[in-house]
Amino acid sequence: MRSARLGLAVATALSVLWSGCGGSSNPSAACSPSGTWKTSGKITNTTSSLCGDLAAQLTTEDTMTITVTGVSITAHAQSGGADFTGTLDPAKCKATLNASASEPVQLTDGSTATLVATSLVNVTFNGSSLTGDQSIGVSTSTSVSGAPCTISGTISGTKQ
Repeated sequence: MRSARLGLAVATALSVLWSGCGGSSNPSAACSPSGTWKTSGKITNTTSSLCGDLAAQLTTEDTMTITVTGVSITAHAQSGGADFTGTLDPAKCKATLNASASEPVQLTDGSTATLVATSLVNVTFNGSSLTGDQSIGVSTSTSVSGAPCTISGTISGTKQ
């Protein structure tokens, strides 16, 4: 098996997926999380040493721009430009968002593989805060030791 020499591009792509989701609702109105939010994440589990190494490089804080149109919700991460899309359940003020990113990585044998990270985020908006969980699945285009793997954790945020 080959192991990946992880570069800044991979860490940046994963950081955007990890920290990049947030929102809030107005407690005196219907669920409406559109706006700018400060979010942070906490890693709670990794399923391999590869994901552990990647998780150690993640930026866990970001500023997000959230837009809601009907039941569609989008979130744009300002630090790295990741765009999350998903659906909002306005009755429960809960959203499910997805994003993916891919980056080429140089392997120790000199070849290149593509690392693909797919993020699933579930958040609940409550007043000017949000809480939820996030999972990032990591896979590679060629055999790399420790892949596929998963980075799991929690996310929270406040309205700016």
